[in-house]
Amino acid sequence: KWCDKLAGEILMPASSSLWQDLVDTNLLEIKKLAKCFKVSPHAVLVRLRQLKKIDQQTYISRESKLKQEYEDQKKKLQNKSGGPARNRTREIKNQFGNTFVNTVLNAWHSQEITLHKATKLFDLKRPQQFLDLGND
Repeated sequence: KWCDKLAGEILMPASSSLWQDLVDTNLLEIKKLAKCFKVSPHAVLVRLRQLKKIDQQTYISRESKLKQEYEDQKKKLQNKSGGPARNRTREIKNQFGNTFVNTVLNAWHSQEITLHKATKLFDLKRPQQFLDLGND
């Protein structure tokens, strides 16, 4: 509770004018506040309870609705077939740049670094992904 209270005061100070502008505590308003404070709707809900802007029953009701929305969203995502496959080698080259990628490849080829180290430099899960960088 202490950690929640401290985090709430730092991220969503009680002195913020956003609390005074709050007219309703429906989910739409909670989500708007969450965007303004750049926190999750659940964090706003906890903070509303800490500031005694809502009672325990309202908290439980809103929390239940948030959980239901989350479960619905999770089901939707599970049912999707997904988009195009990721091209991890292209992502790496875009993120780190060709110069860095080529430097690491050269260091690996000249045995200055291990395959494990080279894979970790690019935060890759499988060494094959690093090896694929040399084939592009």
